[in-house]
Amino acid sequence: MSTNLVVRSSPRIIAPDWRRRFKGTQGVIRLVLLLTLLFLVLRGGQLPGFVAALVLLVILGGGMIAAKALNARVVITPDYVESRDEFRRSRRCDRSILAAWVLGRHWTLKKVLLVDRNGRTQLSLAWDSYSESQFDQIRDALGLPYG
Repeated sequence: MSTNLVVRSSPRIIAPDWRRRFKGTQGVIRLVLLLTLLFLVLRGGQLPGFVAALVLLVILGGGMIAAKALNARVVITPDYVESRDEFRRSRRCDRSILAAWVLGRHWTLKKVLLVDRNGRTQLSLAWDSYSESQFDQIRDALGLPYG
């Protein structure tokens, strides 16, 4: 590959197939939604409580989705691979040391781990920050096997 490839985040929740992806979300997200609805029912379903809960969900969820959409990206050059997460933290490693593409978990979050020959993680990409086609594009550009 002689040119640089920049892949900007396309958070999964705003992708066209969001219904299928919601079915695959982590239990923690579903639990938060369930607890919010339970809170509303126990409070008598009053309109001010419902509006406050809805505004809180929009602010928290929308803020994270916006941060991912604006900040997360992967840059692949012939010499290095750089990833930037939603909080604008950048990590870079030499492209030549990457050996495999591994799906993993960190707490309840799915991650794509780019590991070296010794099995050490060099870069990690948040699963929910990129679409399937973007991950395919990144994997194809790197030419890494599944580990």
